[in-house]
Amino acid sequence: MRDSLLLTGLVVALLLVSFFAKIPKPSEILNQNQTSSTPVAKNSEEVTFSAPDGYELSATYYPSKQSGQSPAVILVHQFASERHDFDAFIPTLLDNGYSVLAYDIRGFGKSSHGSASITDYPKDITGAVTFLSRQGGVAKDKIAVLGASVGANVAFVASGIDPRVKATVVLSPSNTGALSPSNVSNFNPHNILIASDEAEKPDANAVFAASGQVKVQKVYPGAGHGVEILKNAQAQKDILDFLKNLL
Repeated sequence: MRDSLLLTGLVVALLLVSFFAKIPKPSEILNQNQTSSTPVAKNSEEVTFSAPDGYELSATYYPSKQSGQSPAVILVHQFASERHDFDAFIPTLLDNGYSVLAYDIRGFGKSSHGSASITDYPKDITGAVTFLSRQGGVAKDKIAVLGASVGANVAFVASGIDPRVKATVVLSPSNTGALSPSNVSNFNPHNILIASDEAEKPDANAVFAASGQVKVQKVYPGAGHGVEILKNAQAQKDILDFLKNLL
């Protein structure tokens, strides 16, 4: 009888140990929900640059792996997020010879100081282009912008007001809000690739209609919203082909 009780107690103890071992520590839960701040390339640099209105932006600069001057891509993240939205795609750009600048939009990430208005977001790209133009390894006439969600509209507007932007890729742009085509005047968006899921095609159609040449529209059914599109292999190929043709 005693041996039976001891055996039962041992089994219960082992089950309890197994159960509690599977419960993550609070710190582990926090780390799972945080975006990684680990650099995606060894030669990346944490930098800051200023927009024309003096707002200071925080960014990560990834010099091209190639020698000489390279084309460059500015990455503009989604709303309520930060620069690490693109961590999974940055190595692809670097492997294809691009320098990359991923920054936190004013009011987000490490660029969260001071008040920020969405209508001022395109000024951030003006500052980003100026920063890249001063880098010895960047070809000043080969700078592109890629934006997702609200970042897509920021990139779209910037392409129409800053002639130094030579190509623009917009993922899931919106046709509503302060940065929609109908609410922005005196701009001429050009050299644009518009990518969306089937569900967001109506908004993409409106942005396409408001764009100047060269313009390309791609629809990827089931690809998701914004940066989710970058998980689509065909979308990645189309983006790289588009940039290669224009830069």
